[in-house]
Amino acid sequence: MSGKAHLDPLVDQETLYSSRNPTRRWLHVARREWVLHAVRRYAVNRCSRALEVGAGAGLYLPTLASLCERATAFDREQVFVEHARELATRYPNLELVVG
Repeated sequence: MSGKAHLDPLVDQETLYSSRNPTRRWLHVARREWVLHAVRRYAVNRCSRALEVGAGAGLYLPTLASLCERATAFDREQVFVEHARELATRYPNLELVVG
């Protein structure tokens, strides 16, 4: 790979979870599992609304959309919001916002 920085934020973010570096991969996977566990624990009963600011690759969106009546994902990167469009077809209560 050249010394040029990768310009696709979606690929960059997803690479964290499949890194060949076992420590890096473990840290990101463990953090993801901790966050998902916390979301499930605090949304014991169906919550009315959830807002994820900086949704990135949308790792938490299916869980938020399944636990809440309405979930809004906000990101400043168009590529992340476009990536989540497929999720919005499966979860009609998921709103996507670029800004």
